[in-house]
Amino acid sequence: MGIRVSDKDPWIALDLIPEEWFKRHGTSLIIDHKYILDTGKPYNFGDGPVESGIYFLINDNIDYVGISKNPYMRLIQHLKNGLVFKSYSFIGGMPDLFIDEYESFYIHKYKPVLNQKYPLLHGYLANVMENL
Repeated sequence: MGIRVSDKDPWIALDLIPEEWFKRHGTSLIIDHKYILDTGKPYNFGDGPVESGIYFLINDNIDYVGISKNPYMRLIQHLKNGLVFKSYSFIGGMPDLFIDEYESFYIHKYKPVLNQKYPLLHGYLANVMENL
């Protein structure tokens, strides 16, 4: 019987420390603005993924970026709180250890009008952002 490596800790299979994995592979989870808009799925009440990840609420542009362990419920919560959006896009499968940094990166990169807070952008993705 072998050890099952979690998709949430991909550095283990490569025998890397998390920071080294992030430096080598972190940019592979940076998704282009056009792709996010093009892959947006029209929202019907009750839609949404059930795995953790970053979600984008879309009207004519990316209007909100958030993270959730259960985006399905978070989208419903947004509607109940009066947040209006036509569609959503989602990125899952990223390591939980870095998910906050990705959210901050996307908020700073796309400047969504409905995000009231801009979390501090730090670490490796801050350097990537400077070079975009």
